Amino acid sequence: MATAASKGNSKYWFMVVLATLMGGQSAISATGPGFFLVPIIDEFGYGRAEFSLYLSFMTVATMLTLPLMGRLTDKYGFKKIVILGTVWNVLGYVLLSFCSSLISFYIVGAFLGVTCIAFSTMVGAGLISKWFHKKVGLFTGIVLASTGVFGTIISNILPNLIVDHGWRSGWLLLAAITLGLSLLPMIFIVNKPEDIGMKPYGYDENEAAKEAAGAAVASANTQAEKPSLMKLFFSPKFLLLYVAFVLVTLVAAGFNRHLPAFFTSQGQSPAGVGQLMSIFLITLIFMKALMGALNDKIGITKSLSLLWILYAIAFIIMPMSASFSILAVAMVLMSTGAGSVGVYPPLITRQVFGMKDFATVYAVLYTSTNVGTIAGIPLWGWIFDVTGSYVGGLRVIPVMMIVALACVFISMKVGNKPASQSLSA
Repeated sequence: MATAASKGNSKYWFMVVLATLMGGQSAISATGPGFFLVPIIDEFGYGRAEFSLYLSFMTVATMLTLPLMGRLTDKYGFKKIVILGTVWNVLGYVLLSFCSSLISFYIVGAFLGVTCIAFSTMVGAGLISKWFHKKVGLFTGIVLASTGVFGTIISNILPNLIVDHGWRSGWLLLAAITLGLSLLPMIFIVNKPEDIGMKPYGYDENEAAKEAAGAAVASANTQAEKPSLMKLFFSPKFLLLYVAFVLVTLVAAGFNRHLPAFFTSQGQSPAGVGQLMSIFLITLIFMKALMGALNDKIGITKSLSLLWILYAIAFIIMPMSASFSILAVAMVLMSTGAGSVGVYPPLITRQVFGMKDFATVYAVLYTSTNVGTIAGIPLWGWIFDVTGSYVGGLRVIPVMMIVALACVFISMKVGNKPASQSLSA
């Protein structure tokens, strides 16, 4: 069997570096804005809830525009989207530094939401899917783990800068970081290896032919034209996957925002809360790479089953004890589910739907995480307000994980792509 990649060829690894830089961009929009809440509220006297709405506008804008951005990515390639997204986001952060009214924060927040995911996470994961035939899971995990690494760096730099130089300078710093991370990708990114006469890493002609045949069966008459894409998005296999990731994100993004409050309700000190959150975030960085490697080893369905079962166990043991040790173990287990909502959508998109219109399909599937985030954060607040505790909601989570897994299993069967049970097998 002929393979395309040679050990001496560094082009593949350079693409991993570029993808990692773009994956790291999402840490700016995900981690950075939270540090501006207190200083801006203190200066203008806004209510915390009303000012926090600018983050909601950002998320809603992302959800509404991702399908369009995915379509543009398929049509024009990664480089043009990176250039567009860089200019757009840099402009957005600069505009935020000039905002002085609540409505201006809302408008610019929505403006930022248009490209913040499309030119970062989607480009990073999409680049790996096109440049790699083997080890797709591992490198996707590494790219998405960069969000935690860059988020940690930003968390250590931005607060001090805001204290020393003001929040307006903080937005300008985010603009500068955005531009700095994008410089190499804007110049050197290549949409796919075939554009420069190469094949994806680990490319095998016989295996590729089998996968192409499987993809043709799985997506026959559904991906050739725009109307066919609409048919795909309302197909049982797509809707089942969508529901699965909404359910998981209701917890992974929704309850995660309430973790500090939950730990406090369990009697943990402020120092203990900080330590538990650090355990969770640090584990999450490594878990994303590990789950990608696990996918390469045993395939999507088996690896996702293992990860979500461990995730469910975390919520079984959390209400059982307020012990720091028990909660620390739960944080390690929780990183499996929290990481999966980022790592697995591109892998599942590739396996179930193939590479035809990859960015478009991935973008629409990714909006499931936006839906889960938008609904999950207030849902967990409502659970606490009504019951006086998070425990009742935690006990429902294992059932939600079982339903989510069932949706994935059924979708994989409906997808009927037998040639690719594992993306790297």
